[in-house]
Amino acid sequence: MPAKIPTVKSVLPNVGHMATYGDKHGGSFGKAASIFFKWQLKGDRAAAQEFLQPTTLKADGWEIVSKGWDSVARTLVNVTKET
Repeated sequence: MPAKIPTVKSVLPNVGHMATYGDKHGGSFGKAASIFFKWQLKGDRAAAQEFLQPTTLKADGWEIVSKGWDSVARTLVNVTKET
């Protein structure tokens, strides 16, 4: 991937292709997807941090590597909600 394109690589070791979506509430994959969409669609700052400086997802066993988000992340996480 070119360096100027922001990327996130998320891996949950020892989980097959069908992931954990069949588990209650989508399991670990459902949780990660929910956090990702909160970040990307709602501009949620805490959710952004889970992919840029992960804590909760890493505690769940995820391996997450992100790069190229420095300038983009500032824009995305400063989104304000319309009332």
